[in-house]
Amino acid sequence: MKVALIGPICQDLNIIGDRTFSLPGGVAYYAGNALVDLGVNTLVLGSCGEDAKKLLGFLKAEVITLPAAGTIKFINEYPRGDD
Repeated sequence: MKVALIGPICQDLNIIGDRTFSLPGGVAYYAGNALVDLGVNTLVLGSCGEDAKKLLGFLKAEVITLPAAGTIKFINEYPRGDD
């Protein structure tokens, strides 16, 4: 079985206390990796701007990029590391 996912590849900025991490995100990213881990042959048709192409290396699935004017950015901020 082969599955194709279409959606944006987002850039998540995770702020935990005084530490900041920039990671890939979005439904296509997380679902794509989960399906690959379950043994499903997965293709992600992911849109993102030029600024986020470096994030695609974190995807375990086969990826075809769809050009976008920019990348969706999402900020997750937690005041303390135990939140």
